[in-house]
Amino acid sequence: MIGVIFIKKIRSWSKPLNVDNLIVRKKVDWSIFNYGATIPNDFINEFEKDNKEKIIEKGNSREIILVIDDQNYKAKILNVNSKGRESDIFQLRYDSNKELLKLLRNKLNTSYKYFKNKKEIHEGGKKHYKLPDSKMEYIEFYKTDQPFVYKIEIVTLDEEEKLGYPFSKIFRNKKQANWAFDLMKKTVKILKVKDENDERISLTYGSTRQEIHLNFCDWMILGFLGEKDQLQLKICLQEAKTKEDLEVNHRFSNSEINNYLVKKIDISNFEEKYLDQYLNNLEIIKERFKNSSRTQYRIHNVPDLAEAIFNNKRREVLLIEGADSKVLNDKNIWWVNQGKTISEEKNKGILWAPIKNKGGSTEYHWETMKEVEIGDIILHYANGFIKYVSQVTDSAVQSKKPESLVDSNWKREGRLVKTNYFKLTPEIKLDNFNQEVKKLDIEKGPINSYGNVNQGYLFYFNKEGLKIILENQLETEWPDFINDMFQDIIVPPKPQINPEYKMEQLKDDINVEEKNIRQWLRGIERKKQAILYGVNFQIKIPKFITLN
Repeated sequence: MIGVIFIKKIRSWSKPLNVDNLIVRKKVDWSIFNYGATIPNDFINEFEKDNKEKIIEKGNSREIILVIDDQNYKAKILNVNSKGRESDIFQLRYDSNKELLKLLRNKLNTSYKYFKNKKEIHEGGKKHYKLPDSKMEYIEFYKTDQPFVYKIEIVTLDEEEKLGYPFSKIFRNKKQANWAFDLMKKTVKILKVKDENDERISLTYGSTRQEIHLNFCDWMILGFLGEKDQLQLKICLQEAKTKEDLEVNHRFSNSEINNYLVKKIDISNFEEKYLDQYLNNLEIIKERFKNSSRTQYRIHNVPDLAEAIFNNKRREVLLIEGADSKVLNDKNIWWVNQGKTISEEKNKGILWAPIKNKGGSTEYHWETMKEVEIGDIILHYANGFIKYVSQVTDSAVQSKKPESLVDSNWKREGRLVKTNYFKLTPEIKLDNFNQEVKKLDIEKGPINSYGNVNQGYLFYFNKEGLKIILENQLETEWPDFINDMFQDIIVPPKPQINPEYKMEQLKDDINVEEKNIRQWLRGIERKKQAILYGVNFQIKIPKFITLN
């Protein structure tokens, strides 16, 4: 527990400092819900003190009373007679007390469900599972006036504490989180998605890493985000049937259906107003994409998140454990070919690509613009060199072609991404890294099997490729957001333009007392000039003045 000082602590047992009448505190684990717990020898003396030093000999047991909410429950402390072992093994046992087991499972329901689901997911097994430290629940044993009678306090999680990150930022409580997952489950059922392996769906954590998005084929169908302790919902509705003036989150082309932002969700009110319309719209969406086999967002799919829709046990575990920090912190990396537009786009701090070509068709290297998220990293290539790296500040919005790109041959309707450019000095030549990067065989990446750059605009790239680029030209200066990703790469230190030169060092170098040196310096400051004789004077004094 945060901020607690312990007198002693062994595994799941501890004795905090300055807690009146507390004997020991026990972290809840799977054994608590089955038989009891094994008490470390270093802690059995805490019980013996309260029992007026009455010792339980090897092979014997002693009945005890556990008082919970003023009700007495029988248990026992047993000194196990283990053959071939001289040291004592003490156990707290109540496996025959079904009433007590039921009570503990109810009161510590969050922990019980977590361990039960974890065991069932992994088909039993003997592995010892442990709750995240921030989700621990406890049993505390307190002294009473009688030996072998202990008052029990059960320390449980508050509702808002039961969710792991980022679910705790999105949902107000576990009930709300389960409602959201149930809605996603209804959604995929209508769309005829049978399981998480269907490549038409992608579950992601959204552009801020604090959202959940359910994508189906080319559309984001559902989104959940937390804003100022309020759940907000991104949902597909028909414009003509939308009774309120809702904010449009995204307009889909050639469709009466748009994705709207519904703020401050009240579940009952939402279901009354929008649920039937939303579920009916799913039939239209299913028909629209009946020939699609894979969503373009599949590359960003989070398997644990997708599985939690179809498997309630996985969901229970995920909501408590939270998302893997690696999943949340991994940034998407992109490669953009800009050519003659690089100056204009750099000056505006943007990327821009059309939605369709002259023939009315889409290009996958333009469609990738929809996948760019806040915080993503982009490498900017033009004319044989990587010239800039940038970090995305705003994900894609539909936008007409900027006037600065008027000379390009692209159509007028497109998508625009805002990003902060950083000039690379020196620029990095393609020939320095292309042969190594091509071996990565990045799917829909920028480098082909010959080591040449593919024609197109925005391509998938990855961390391995970026690392190769860094390692092949160490003298290039990169921004902190790149250096932080690759702290294992040794970058030569920047030359120190004005290294520090102390008075003590100068005194030693020229063997002159400090008062004389300071007298010379005052004369130089007053007259703005001096004639210095001797090698040491000619070198050391000017150096000291320049640096200090």
